Amino acid sequence: MKTDLIYANKLPHPSSLASVSILIYDKYLQKNPSLNKWIEQFSFSLPVKAGENLKQLNQFEKHLLTLLKIVEKAKTKNITIVALGGGSLGDFAGFLASVFKRGVPLIHIPSTWLSAIDSSHGGKTALNVAGYKNQIGTFYPANKIYIIKNLLLTQPQVRLADSMGEVLKTILINGGHLWD
Repeated sequence: MKTDLIYANKLPHPSSLASVSILIYDKYLQKNPSLNKWIEQFSFSLPVKAGENLKQLNQFEKHLLTLLKIVEKAKTKNITIVALGGGSLGDFAGFLASVFKRGVPLIHIPSTWLSAIDSSHGGKTALNVAGYKNQIGTFYPANKIYIIKNLLLTQPQVRLADSMGEVLKTILINGGHLWD
């Protein structure tokens, strides 16, 4: 499956993403007033607390049941999951999209430099089991990944520096070239 990589300065209007989209997002992002206004434009959303605990298998059923209730309100099975957050949220939402209704469209909007550079690409999704990381997973690439400049610039500068290891790894794997 081909993933469309879209670079933009600002977030797309929610109605341009899909006919019926469910936003799964990191609750922490609500602290940003302009981002919160964008989140409020979604008819259906699932706020979660990001982090490794979100990926615990014993948490999955709770969120799946919430998603089922949201889909019931949407009165359609043709949904797209939009993941707004960092790596753990992207892993969780990607896994959810891969198994829900045998797979529904997925859009990633990474909110951290590391997820923009690494984890939102490639389609690796996973849940943790009893404290063991990434024990259950799928490969399920997103249909689209939006890299939003204004969203990433809200990150502290140190987060950009933290992600440079992944950039260096990509360059080394690619034979010393970032682009061909």
